[in-house]
Amino acid sequence: MQSNRLVRLVETVLKIKAQPHQTRQQCLASLSIGKSQFYHDLQSLSELGLSIKYSNHEKAFLIKKEPAFTIPDLALGDIVALMLSVRQQVLTARNDFALAYTSYAALCHIIDALPSKTRKELTNMVDKLIVRDGFGCHKDILDKLQEALQDRNRILIDCQKESEKLLRRYTADPERLYFKQGSLFLDAFTPESKKMETFRVPLIEQVIKTPFFIPR
Repeated sequence: MQSNRLVRLVETVLKIKAQPHQTRQQCLASLSIGKSQFYHDLQSLSELGLSIKYSNHEKAFLIKKEPAFTIPDLALGDIVALMLSVRQQVLTARNDFALAYTSYAALCHIIDALPSKTRKELTNMVDKLIVRDGFGCHKDILDKLQEALQDRNRILIDCQKESEKLLRRYTADPERLYFKQGSLFLDAFTPESKKMETFRVPLIEQVIKTPFFIPR
């Protein structure tokens, strides 16, 4: 495969994983490719064992099958080196949330398989070195926002916007997370105002999951 095509295939996977529930039009626009090229790329990914299908129910492309691999004999020093590499990548990828978040999520997946004491220490390191320094918020907030995007959950957000004097609670239907001018932002529809609003994630103090799902 040519290098530019490989990059495009990787970007396709990253954007669908980190920005779930995109429509056909949104996928094509974010990748800057045509419909025929997009479906040709999906076929290439299928040959690698990764299945991406369009769900009429979800009205979006979803990853249906993805190969998983076990990494044997991965030393603690290797994991720490990987952590610092991900930190540097997140700090410099301020225009590509999909790449930054997927790198962070992959590291968390490795750490989750470690013994409890080591897992706790490394998770704290990830929170400080990657999430707070790179994404500008706490790990709990980032994970809850991405989970709400993935599951299409309505959430409650406690946030004091820069234009407001008091902390306020918003009911929000998350649409996307993205970097802009070095900061992480969330676009969400707020039922009370019946419009899309933008939240600067570092100003969000709490995210509460609700049992309600975003209407399609």
